[in-house]
Amino acid sequence: MRFFQRQGLDVPQAISSGAIAGTASWVVKGVLFLVCLPFAIGDFHKPDTGASGSHEHIVWLILLVVLAVAIALGVVTLVPRVRRLAAEKARPHLVTIWKDVKAIAVEPRKIFYVLGGSLGSQVLIALCLGASLHAVGAHASFATLIVVLTLAAMIGGAAPVPGGAGVPQDQAVAAVFIERFCTAYLPPIWGWGALVYMRRSDYV
Repeated sequence: MRFFQRQGLDVPQAISSGAIAGTASWVVKGVLFLVCLPFAIGDFHKPDTGASGSHEHIVWLILLVVLAVAIALGVVTLVPRVRRLAAEKARPHLVTIWKDVKAIAVEPRKIFYVLGGSLGSQVLIALCLGASLHAVGAHASFATLIVVLTLAAMIGGAAPVPGGAGVPQDQAVAAVFIERFCTAYLPPIWGWGALVYMRRSDYV
């Protein structure tokens, strides 16, 4: 938001830009998941008894998240004061977001930029996880990698361990450590340099 404001956009436009990018990311993830699931479903197997506890925890986590969202929506919907406050705060931003969405929808080039960037990001992350598996002597199909990554994103950024997709658990865990090291721990090194440059150039 700070970067967009420095580029001359007001707060609602900055918020809508982030919202559009986030929505595009989830649309791409959903489409990739639906396309890849039929090709990957055969690679998944029923977890053994030792892993059943962790899978039960994941199920309960998903149920708790759904319950929390339902409660929040219920409060906003049923409590007049909260509903009015939410409407007053959200309506201006929603109007701006809708205007920006319509502006993008009429220009195919912009749609390509938004969706293409999200698609490229997902593909590169999947390839990184695949390369990490290859480094420890295991492998998984591209479709399986996409399904695993999408499921991990759905439960709040959990580590995408492909242990239930025909990959031995020790190799799966090692591959995830390698993938996370390359995608989460190395980028801040050059990201810090980029941030220093952007601050000096008054971009943020």
